[in-house]
Amino acid sequence: MDKTTIGFYITIMSSLITVTGFVIAIVQINKTKKLSNAAYLASQDAKLAITNTIIVSSLSSKVKSIQEIQGDLLNRKNDIAYLHTKDLIHALIETRQLIISKEYSDQKIITETIVQLSILKRQIESAIFKNEKIDISKTNPKLSELELKLSELSAQNKFPLIGGSK
Repeated sequence: MDKTTIGFYITIMSSLITVTGFVIAIVQINKTKKLSNAAYLASQDAKLAITNTIIVSSLSSKVKSIQEIQGDLLNRKNDIAYLHTKDLIHALIETRQLIISKEYSDQKIITETIVQLSILKRQIESAIFKNEKIDISKTNPKLSELELKLSELSAQNKFPLIGGSK
């Protein structure tokens, strides 16, 4: 064999090794991409699970806050009811921010509750300044309705249905 033939075979072998290395690199890149995508999806699922847990916890405590406001109003502690209502409104605004990435209907329920509580807050504020009593026969049923809505929203996030909130 002459040097030209040996050089030719070496060139062919080098080319085959290069192509084989290139194919192996592409396969490894695809495997890495699949693993990366799987890790990303797992992190998204974990983030959603943590967010749902925080939302459920937050909504449960807000239900308890509504019950406290009802008790304050029944005991004619308007000043404490006012403070609890004010705190609850701010807490619901924070909870609504958590829900932004979720369904619009969830945000709508929270927003409606905030509006209703703002109206109640103004009524309590007026009653405090005018030293009047609040009509509990109208106020407590409305608070019970808000409590029920928040409880339902909490349950939807805690026990999502197929095709519903996750």
